[in-house]
Amino acid sequence: MTDLEQLNADLLRRRAAQPKIKPAETLDIETAFTNIKVVSDDEAERLRKPEFQDPRHPKFESLCRAAGLPKRHTQKDGLDRSGKWGDTEAKLIKRLGTGYTCALIGPSGRGKTQLAVNVGREVIRAGRSVEFTTASIFLMRIKETFKPTNKRTELQVIEEHAERHLLIIDEEEKRKQGDWDGDQLYTLINERYNGMLDTILIGNVGTPNELQE
Repeated sequence: MTDLEQLNADLLRRRAAQPKIKPAETLDIETAFTNIKVVSDDEAERLRKPEFQDPRHPKFESLCRAAGLPKRHTQKDGLDRSGKWGDTEAKLIKRLGTGYTCALIGPSGRGKTQLAVNVGREVIRAGRSVEFTTASIFLMRIKETFKPTNKRTELQVIEEHAERHLLIIDEEEKRKQGDWDGDQLYTLINERYNGMLDTILIGNVGTPNELQE
């Protein structure tokens, strides 16, 4: 059988498998419309991209790396989403795009970073931008602009982090806690707040007051 004959045979099989349409005079229009699934253009475009369906697809993995998502947390499968951990993940994903700012706090090893990374992966699947960083690295990037050979400015670094659809800042507590540090982080978070962009802060502290301090 030639390739053309094979294609024709496949086409005939697909047509035979399709449900028969009622004659026009007996068609229930109301029922027909209720069975139509409306999909937005953005969602349809995303669903056409196989790399966003397979978490281990090379392109999806490269997008996660470009966003700075830790490889340790993007390779985990079969996570237990029962209980409060899964409930929190669902709440954060549901609120994506609303411009919220939240803090995940608690002792190390409770899954805060994994939770934020999962949310970041959902944003990438939707074709939007994500940046994962730590407070220390963000501040070091700003300090790099002070070198005479560096052509970037402090404002450019802040703007780059301020324009992502989702920004995740880990290890909030691991910095010098000086006024200058606080001013840079405040400027960044305030820019994102005013721009209605989502921000997740992570701190290995026990209470909101400790994070605030």
